[in-house]
Amino acid sequence: MCMAIPSLVVQVGAGRAIVECYGVEREVSLALLEDEPVRGDYVLVRAGGFAVERLDPARAREVLACLAVLAGAPSPPSTP
Repeated sequence: MCMAIPSLVVQVGAGRAIVECYGVEREVSLALLEDEPVRGDYVLVRAGGFAVERLDPARAREVLACLAVLAGAPSPPSTP
């Protein structure tokens, strides 16, 4: 089973993006998305480094807060 994690887009260019999740930035491929996201969007990122879906920001923050509780980590900020 593969879990996708909501991540905030911080930079976009040439079919790739830099995303941030819980303070960690990484480069991901945008090849599986129909529309290229923009800075400030949230995307679901799967193992292997592929963004697979754009998310509503409120829903993304809700999921991140739930994951933080499950992991025993502090919740992310309420705004991007």
